[in-house]
Amino acid sequence: MADKIGIIGFGEAGQAVAGGFTEEGNSVAAYDLQYNKYLERAEELQVNLFDNKDEFLKNVNILFSLVPCSVSLAVAEEFIPLLDSRKIFIELSASFPDDMEKASQIADNNGIDFIDGAIMGSVINFKHKVPIFLSGKKSVEISKDLKKMGMNIEVIGDKAGQASASKLCRSIYTKGTEALLVELLKVTEHFDITDTVLNSIDKTWYLNGFRAEAERLFKSTEKHIERKHAEVVNVVKMIKDIGVEAYMSQAAETVLNQKKDNLTK
Repeated sequence: MADKIGIIGFGEAGQAVAGGFTEEGNSVAAYDLQYNKYLERAEELQVNLFDNKDEFLKNVNILFSLVPCSVSLAVAEEFIPLLDSRKIFIELSASFPDDMEKASQIADNNGIDFIDGAIMGSVINFKHKVPIFLSGKKSVEISKDLKKMGMNIEVIGDKAGQASASKLCRSIYTKGTEALLVELLKVTEHFDITDTVLNSIDKTWYLNGFRAEAERLFKSTEKHIERKHAEVVNVVKMIKDIGVEAYMSQAAETVLNQKKDNLTK
């Protein structure tokens, strides 16, 4: 049976996606420079592993790139010119939007369909059925075939870079929140009030869902910017007074101060 699915990069994510496909009876080929390291795992997952690009590409028509984002553009530059017009290159490495635009242009110059994809969940838990955002010129058309393969696809735009940007923008919130919680707990633990504060937030935050809460905060920030800025100034002082670095709160004070200046001009 000819391979139809190709995975470039057989690390943790590549193994999870490939394993999900093979569990459902699909034939999968994978390429990785660390061939010897992953050969045994590939055999366990019934994946045909290659370290030769030409051999790897012979029998695949849909390629998923799952390499580190730092090398995703270089991989696209390396592989896309080797493809024929029947093959599709789907980038899933959560790369930079600018890199996705460059890769898309390379694909256009070579007559290849290029899709920017962003994995929006845990590939370890969901494997090939993990939620994925797609963007690109033919993303709507190609998404139909991917859905038939059991993938959980949502097309969000027709420009390469939109999917990757969506994931990174979400990280502004999620990673920022994680960092803020680290800072918060240092302070609440100092005052021995962690449970009190977390329970209070739990009862008052996101009562109507995240989107509604975000829109409420947008309006509230503009209406009460002076008070909010003054409050966070006091927060920064309190944190510094107990000897804790106020990285996130200081950043919040800076952002709100800029917002205040813009609104009062």
